Amino acid sequence: MPLLPGGKPHRAELARRAAGLPRTAPQDGAAPREEITDPSVALIAEGWREVLGHDRFTPASHFFQVGGHSLAAAQLAAWLEPRIGGRPPLRVLFQNPVLTDQARAVQAVRTAQEVSA
Repeated sequence: MPLLPGGKPHRAELARRAAGLPRTAPQDGAAPREEITDPSVALIAEGWREVLGHDRFTPASHFFQVGGHSLAAAQLAAWLEPRIGGRPPLRVLFQNPVLTDQARAVQAVRTAQEVSA
């Protein structure tokens, strides 16, 4: 492991080395990626990829267990705003942390906004 003169890990060097490693295929027994066919779930999944910086989740994943936190939820709400025509309340994202549930809840908010407009 690369170290700084003070003995701490040299994070920048470690990241540079990691970037040079070849990507490996999933190990035997690894769960195959689930294909997302629902457009609402696909939209939220795209937002998750953007704010989390990875795509290591499935439709049954819990936002806060795959790296999400309160700031990321706020970023997701802001990311969704131009795509659905309004910012979903953070409460909706927190109360529905599973990807498919979150997509359903955001869609319900979106429908309610369209009806009241």
